[in-house]
Amino acid sequence: MDLQRVLKHLEELSPDQQSEVADFVEFLRRRVGGRPKRITRTALQKEAFVGMWKDRADIRSGRTWVRALRKREWGGAHGPDSPG
Repeated sequence: MDLQRVLKHLEELSPDQQSEVADFVEFLRRRVGGRPKRITRTALQKEAFVGMWKDRADIRSGRTWVRALRKREWGGAHGPDSPG
């Protein structure tokens, strides 16, 4: 998002329209509680799902596993619509 461009467009609006935009921005801020919380690597590592497949021998490489699954399910290397 180019903030300068947004501000330029905002300045071109009538005072009533600018007020409407301000009201909408305030509504959005209240709805999400201000700025979205940034997820850090440390916080992510504490999540229960991290490492849930670490003991699975069939998923040593996620990339290889997904490719094999796609080939098995879709019958091709690139998906159901792939040529050949």
